Amino acid sequence: MFRLSDVLGGKGTPEEPQKSAGAKPTAPEPSAEPAPPPPKLRPETARALTSLEALYDKLLACVKTLFAQARTNQPLNLSEAQASVAQLPQVKDERCEVILMLVGRHSDENYLYSHSVNVALLANHLGSCLGYAGEPLTQLVLAALAHDIGMAGEAEQVAEAPRKLTQEEWKTITQHPQESVKRLKDAQQLSQEALEAIASHHEREHGQGYPAGAQASALNEFAKILAVCDVYDAMTHPRSHRKRYSPAQAIKVLIDGVGDAFDRRVVKALVDDLSLYPRGSRVRLNTNEIGVVEVVHPGAPLRPVILVSHDANNTPLAEPRRVNLLDQPFIYVKEIVTDADGDAPAPP
Repeated sequence: MFRLSDVLGGKGTPEEPQKSAGAKPTAPEPSAEPAPPPPKLRPETARALTSLEALYDKLLACVKTLFAQARTNQPLNLSEAQASVAQLPQVKDERCEVILMLVGRHSDENYLYSHSVNVALLANHLGSCLGYAGEPLTQLVLAALAHDIGMAGEAEQVAEAPRKLTQEEWKTITQHPQESVKRLKDAQQLSQEALEAIASHHEREHGQGYPAGAQASALNEFAKILAVCDVYDAMTHPRSHRKRYSPAQAIKVLIDGVGDAFDRRVVKALVDDLSLYPRGSRVRLNTNEIGVVEVVHPGAPLRPVILVSHDANNTPLAEPRRVNLLDQPFIYVKEIVTDADGDAPAPP
């Protein structure tokens, strides 16, 4: 039997999902409601967010330039992107909250622009958590920033089609990793490991994915990191053909895919740092009370601080109260709540 503790390590908790070995991960229904408003920012978090917002915009401008160069078949120049990536700071204890807020952005101009920057920020964060630093970390983040450059042109138009793709259109989509590598190899600014990661980040641990079935042993760690970051960000943003998933729903899908689709070590790093229940998630406790996750404890992803807003009968409280699950061993998160009135929990 698979247990959440297999990913997180340590003792399990009563609310952990179980599934039969070998069962395919089942994606929950996308959230039909907008994300709940996050709690008021702490001063240190607000400062960290402000310091990264300008850099986010610089990275976004770099991506736009790269896509424009690719569409017109100009040589790609990653120098400006590399300089911006090198400026990414360590945000210390507040960085997980800041990263989640920044990657919550979505470009109305072109989904692929913000997606590329979001994947790069997540890769920088996870890469740091996994021990990367200096030039290897820079190469990982540059690979993330440019991983979809092969979509520029026909493929990006196909990807926005609000319908099921034809077989020929899907073939166009599945060719974009190789097209990205072709364009970036000519630029001669990425390492071989970074290029291999871009080529294979849509492969999966069990040998499926696209463009062809590589085995897990053929995937380098860069590719495994990009796969998790790419899927997390794609799921948590609306697309023309589906609604968004909540961060908590997306993380559960990644956990369900451990061993079959995603690397255990990478998913564990994401869950440990961003939490199974990210800040701002609406949850129901085993007491049937409903609240919003206010604080995530690093290293204790199942025991956040909850700002309880509704009692067990779903009646709003006159004064919300805080419950620190680290101090309440018999209270735990029962399920994720996705609708506006709290009566429809997310599928397990």
